[in-house]
Amino acid sequence: MGECTILIPTHNRHHFLDRCVMWFIDKQYPVVIADSSAQEWVSEYRSSRYVTYLWEPGAGFQTYISKVKKALDAVSTKYVNLCADDDFVTHDGIQTCVEYLNQHDDYSFAQGHSYLFQSFGERQVLWPMLYNLNSADGGTWAARMAPDTDTVYYGVNRADGLRDAFGFLCKQEFGKFIDHAAGFFDFAITAITARRGKLRRLPIPFSIREYSPITSAVGQRYQTIASDEVTTFYRNLIDHICEGDQCPGRDTMLRLCARHYADCILYDCSITNSKSRKQSLKFLPSGASLVVEEAYRRITAARLFLKGRYIGSASIFRTGEYSRFKNHMKVWSDRERAAAP
Repeated sequence: MGECTILIPTHNRHHFLDRCVMWFIDKQYPVVIADSSAQEWVSEYRSSRYVTYLWEPGAGFQTYISKVKKALDAVSTKYVNLCADDDFVTHDGIQTCVEYLNQHDDYSFAQGHSYLFQSFGERQVLWPMLYNLNSADGGTWAARMAPDTDTVYYGVNRADGLRDAFGFLCKQEFGKFIDHAAGFFDFAITAITARRGKLRRLPIPFSIREYSPITSAVGQRYQTIASDEVTTFYRNLIDHICEGDQCPGRDTMLRLCARHYADCILYDCSITNSKSRKQSLKFLPSGASLVVEEAYRRITAARLFLKGRYIGSASIFRTGEYSRFKNHMKVWSDRERAAAP
């Protein structure tokens, strides 16, 4: 536990933060919290010797990069696991990733299977997250970036690699498209991490995130297509990674940047306002609607686990970490009920 720090960025979601911190300090992980909420976090967990709390109030992505950079400066361990405030990362998953990175100096990132869950009372339905499960560990660093590579935000990273990535991001100007910049953060961190080493996806349950029925577009990036800040960002990223015009892989990165921005535009232009399946159940009483929703969720979860590429992720149900997760959710539910007026 002393080799990996849990870094939790949060913004106006203290109800999630308490639950998340409770999960990690139960296993005595050092936790650093980067909070930009309007109000300071008030919690019994702030007095824990495992918790370092940094508060920098601000408006969402306006302070995101700076607050995470400051949090990374407070990290004293070799590894960091960036963790969303509604995530539960398994102890076994972190330990396996740390052991792998300790044994393989040419790797900069490791992660396992990721999952979503939805609560129905004290019952949870869990299913695999639709991520790419392949490692990126062959050929040159540019070749590792060429396939569709998932974000390396939420795995175990080497702390010095993340400091490099966020140090770069702090020097960039996102003023004209800061509210739509999450995808650009993702791309830069993944590219810099891949440049520093190989990326490994391990066959072990790793993270569990609470499903939210409310989804929103990452941004309206097509509105920024003429912004010189976008092209400057890509140019600066290539210069930072390639270190010279003759760097092998520079042409590949140029193509990858073009593809990334085209994908961003395509994604945002494809967002529709179509009705969800849940909206079609409005005519049912609330109790019946929940029964139908839970049945639907269990059926679709079972179908996903039976697909060839995700069948290995069903191993989570045979682990002690799953039992710990179920117990944690019950304890948290009991606490919420006891605190209710």
